[in-house]
Amino acid sequence: MEQGTEGRSLLVDARGIAQSGIGRWLREVLKRLVEDPRFPRVTLLGRPGEIREFEEEAWGRRRVRVLSFPHHFYAPAGQAHWLFLAARGALRHDAAFFPHYDVPLPGPPPCSVVMVHDLAHFSLPYFPRWKVALAGTILDRAVQRATRILVPSRTTEAAVSARFPQAASRIRTIVGGVGPEWALPPVVPPSTEPLRPYLLCVGNRKPHKNFATAVEVLARLRRTRPELRLVIAGRGNEDVDQVRERARACGVDEAVVELGGVPDERLRALYAGAECLLFPSLYEGWGLPVLEAMAAGAPVVASNRASLPEAVGDAGVLADPADAGAMAAAVERMWHEPAFREELVRRGRARAARFRWDDAAAATVDLLWEVANAGRCVPEPWISAKATAAHG
Repeated sequence: MEQGTEGRSLLVDARGIAQSGIGRWLREVLKRLVEDPRFPRVTLLGRPGEIREFEEEAWGRRRVRVLSFPHHFYAPAGQAHWLFLAARGALRHDAAFFPHYDVPLPGPPPCSVVMVHDLAHFSLPYFPRWKVALAGTILDRAVQRATRILVPSRTTEAAVSARFPQAASRIRTIVGGVGPEWALPPVVPPSTEPLRPYLLCVGNRKPHKNFATAVEVLARLRRTRPELRLVIAGRGNEDVDQVRERARACGVDEAVVELGGVPDERLRALYAGAECLLFPSLYEGWGLPVLEAMAAGAPVVASNRASLPEAVGDAGVLADPADAGAMAAAVERMWHEPAFREELVRRGRARAARFRWDDAAAATVDLLWEVANAGRCVPEPWISAKATAAHG
């Protein structure tokens, strides 16, 4: 703790702790936060079972307060629950951290950091209108009221600044990283992976991940390598039917392997054993799987849209995600030119080493400390007594 200062209390919205992108950010920040003496009292808000699982796994049994919040993002009942907790005084802390902009409709507390990973809801046609409208209302409140707005890339910084020019001075960019474990040899050697040879796709099963194009890439490449598979690792099932339909239409249905969510140790082995990470996403706020793959020694063929060029740099091949032929050609070049593949692996490892979770988490905790010292959070007029009485 800095000399001459007292500790601060912090409220953390941990509802997304089990997710992939948001969850990874949150888990990495919490590892450092719970050990920082500047924050002797940390309250995590979310599902107790999920939080305790990661508490025991990642930071031992260091005691933090867990406040039950059973409602997930964008749940109407969640907004009523915010009011209920406010009426009990449970939200009074020196500062608050929201790793997702789904904050209370009145806005976040006066001393708060709100993270905006991307503006996917407003940039893609895949979301229902009600969700876009609700997300827009909540985002507006979050940006208007947050002390600092945290973003994971210059691309997202530019997008948020363009939508909210009045908030540009309050935006802070901290890019995501990779833990040192991703560069270690996997416990299970990749050579024992029964799926080989395979292209690997990693991400949640949302339409903008564009796995249907990955299926087309597979179909093109199987003309000369009929043993090749496409392995998809990631939670959710939003686009499963679309991917399966495309696979049947391309005649490669039996060669598409969907693993669902996998633990990090298995994922590391999958990266290490892949012909390449194929990442044809139409929109990303940053692109953590790209860095993980590079650290693990997988060459990367990725989309050239949104933040992905920022993440990949010159350490991978970038292509139009709508052009399956260009992506397939990049993979074929690796097969025909082993030196090219080796150079991509070398560049990838070097680039991934530049982005460390230790640095990102430390910068995030320092930002929270800055905000906590800007002034004490007060319950009025954040959520009024009249509003809380109506739901108490």
